[in-house]
Order: sequence, then C-alpha cells, then structure tokens
Amino acid sequence: MSEQMEGTKWVIDRITNGIAVLQNVKNLAQIQFGAELLPEGAEEGNVIELKMKMRPDIEKKRRARVRKLQEELIEKNEQEK
Repeated sequence: MSEQMEGTKWVIDRITNGIAVLQNVKNLAQIQFGAELLPEGAEEGNVIELKMKMRPDIEKKRRARVRKLQEELIEKNEQEK
C-alpha cells in the first residue's frame, strides 16, 4: 500500500476554514489536512504530488517517549495509593 501512495498526484479540491481537501487524480479518493501544510501559494485547482516514507528512526524515539510517560504515570498512580 505505501508504495502506491508514494508520488501520487492530488488536486486541491477546496480549502475551507483552514482545511484542505485533496482529491486523488487516479481514483478520486479524498484526504484532508490543515491547509498550512500545503506548499506556499497553493490554491484550489492546483495539482500537487505527495510522497510518503516510513520513518522507523522517528517511530522508535516516539514509542520510547510514550513508554516512559506510561511508566511515569503508573509510578505516580502507585505512589498515590
């Protein structure tokens, strides 16, 4: 699935209240996200290309941070008993 998403082309269908709705050129699927993530000057009707990449290095750091927070919460909860 991720290989299919790399380099896909999307039309900016609309931008409303800071939310951009993009429509896939090939299959008409739609996604939406904050308009501030669009390239500078992008507007409705423009075609943009999105590429996705797995980032296990960042994922590992995030998981470690969440695990640490969970452990801290468990420890705090046990101390309050």
